[in-house]
Parts: sequence; C-alpha cells; structure tokens
Amino acid sequence: MEIEALDEFSILMLKLLLKAYPQWDNLIQVDDDYKEAFYINIPSPQSSKLTLGISTVNEELTVGYGNYHSHFGWSDVPDEESFRLAKEMIDEIINDKILVAEFYENGEFYQSEVIETEELDAYLSLGHDVRVIGWNESYAGR
Repeated sequence: MEIEALDEFSILMLKLLLKAYPQWDNLIQVDDDYKEAFYINIPSPQSSKLTLGISTVNEELTVGYGNYHSHFGWSDVPDEESFRLAKEMIDEIINDKILVAEFYENGEFYQSEVIETEELDAYLSLGHDVRVIGWNESYAGR
C-alpha cells in the first residue's frame, strides 16, 4: 500500500489501527475513489461475507458491521480521542459485547441499531422481522 498518498488523518488513523491490531496489516487497502483514504474489511468468524469495515474516507473514521455504521473524527473531538472511541466500538463488536439489531419490513431492511448482549432475548422476541448479528453468531427473531 502506498502510504504516501494517504492524507494526514488517514496516516494517523492507520498508525493507531496497526498499533492496536497488527494482525490486520495485510488487509489494509487504498480506496479506489479516494486515494488519500484507506479501508479494511475484517471477515467475521461466522462468515467471510460478513465483515467489520473500517475506513477513513472524507477524513472521518467509519466503523461498520452488518447494516450499521458509525462515524468518528468529524467533530471537535481530537483525532486520538476519535480513534479511542472507534477502537472501543471495534473491541466491543469483536468481543461480542455489542450486537447489531437489524429491522426488516416485508423482507426489506429499514433500520439498524447497536444493542448490548444482555438485550438479545428482548430484541429477538420482537418477531421475525428482526435479525441480530454478533461477531461469532447471528440470530433470527422468533
């Protein structure tokens, strides 16, 4: 990867990311549409099609899993603090402390939100239009 092409924000985020997760080094890629940004897709243990996505497009750190994503670094928060908050979310996802609840209507996705693991049963009881995605396992509403 050509780190020289990355913008200052992306270089800092990449250094912090690789310090925290050196095992993901070979997964880093430059975005074709935004040469100054990087992205990474980390496959979930349950399916290579389900990935934890991290990118720095538009000088913000975006973390996404399933149909949910969150942005860090676009406010007055210092860059290092933005990374710390993003890392906290990443760690919670890969350690199954938070899950992504996806809501469907007539089979069409319309909303998602992050939930605590302890809330799993309550969300699954909402019915068949709910799917909850964890890092190691996914669940269908009942």
